[in-house]
Amino acid sequence: MKNLILAAVIILFSFTSNVEASTNISNRVGGYFYASLSPHGNWIDIGYGVIAWKPTIMVRNWQPYHQGRWIWSDYGWYWNSYEPFGHIVYHYGRWYFDDYYGWIWIPDYEWAPAWVEWRYTDSYIGWAPLSPYAVFSISIGISFTHDYYVPYSNWHYVHVNNFYNPYLTSYYVSAQYKYRIHSRSKHRVNYGYYNGRIRNNGIDVSFIEKRSAQKIRMRNIESVKDPRQVVYDKNRDLTRENIRTFYVDKGELSRDALRDVEVKRSDRRSTLDLSRVELGSTRNLDKERIRKEMPNNEKRDVRQDDSRKEVIREERNVQNERKVTDDRKIEVRENRSNERNDSKEIRERNENEVKRNENSQIEKRSTEQIQRNNNEVRTNTNTQKREDTRVIQREEKKTDSNVLNNRNNETRIERKVSTQTKPETRNIERKVENKQRETRVETKKRNDSNNSKKDDSDTEKKERKR
Repeated sequence: MKNLILAAVIILFSFTSNVEASTNISNRVGGYFYASLSPHGNWIDIGYGVIAWKPTIMVRNWQPYHQGRWIWSDYGWYWNSYEPFGHIVYHYGRWYFDDYYGWIWIPDYEWAPAWVEWRYTDSYIGWAPLSPYAVFSISIGISFTHDYYVPYSNWHYVHVNNFYNPYLTSYYVSAQYKYRIHSRSKHRVNYGYYNGRIRNNGIDVSFIEKRSAQKIRMRNIESVKDPRQVVYDKNRDLTRENIRTFYVDKGELSRDALRDVEVKRSDRRSTLDLSRVELGSTRNLDKERIRKEMPNNEKRDVRQDDSRKEVIREERNVQNERKVTDDRKIEVRENRSNERNDSKEIRERNENEVKRNENSQIEKRSTEQIQRNNNEVRTNTNTQKREDTRVIQREEKKTDSNVLNNRNNETRIERKVSTQTKPETRNIERKVENKQRETRVETKKRNDSNNSKKDDSDTEKKERKR
């Protein structure tokens, strides 16, 4: 019996310990948002039990999605934060800029590689955190429960060539030039659903690759349930193929373990319209009760807050208007100078184009004329050759016929001459022979006479000598 009792006690103890362990795990996971963010900021009750987190950052003009870089992953554009709390506040929940509190974070339990909206031009890309009025659904994507315009001062802009740079903080566009880019940019919110998770498609990768002339490598996301691996690693080891991110299902995340977290309560109400927010921390609120109770019970506070907020808004509007006017003046000056330069360039381009067109037309015409002349010459030469060949053939035929005729005539003439000259030749030959005989006789006579004379002369000489 003792052994049975001990076994039963051990079984009960192990069962209770397992239950406690499971509850501790859920509490640890559910309360991780609150416990891990407390050292880096304060939890504030902004009204009706909605708790928001405000970071205690001493950096001037700090904004969410500031210190980090963009990485292209299998779930779209992933924000790789360099801040110790970035693995939570940039992948869960939404950011809102309150006139009194500043930047505050509203918790939510849906994971995404980054909760931002985009703007882009041909040369610049910008991003800003999505407001708490942005809700995701699988069929639609991102939809807004309330019209909210994010001012241009809350946007980060960077040149396309530096968008994929790991050190974005040194390439942000300064505040005085944001309005120019913002007014010319196009808005884009492109979220989808892939493999059971939300995907941030954002700006098209091919557009960035073409504009920046660099190849962007896609990396895989590795989900980790132990947040210590992400906090100490911080996703900075880019030599790894996978990106570690803290990912837990929505069912495991809850608002437990708030008893150990100090929540500050203030009389100031946030400018955020909680009746239009549908995030995880506000889904159990009675929205109709909030709308009814707001004008009745909090008229004085609302009036005071509204008056203060109006003053603050007017001051900001005046500052913004001054900035806008200054920017517009600068833009007008730049546009005038650019227009002058553009007009000169356009004129020069037009003149060069006209000259090029004229030269090209002249060249075309000259080439066409040359081709035509060549073709005509070729045709003429061909026709002349044909005619020459025909003439030559005709002449050859004629000459051949004439030669034959002449030959025939010559033969005939020769025959006639031969027949006629035979007796004449005989007579002539006789005459010639007679003449030759006569000449011979005369020459003999002459020789004889000469010889006799010589003999006489010789004799005389002899006698004289004697």
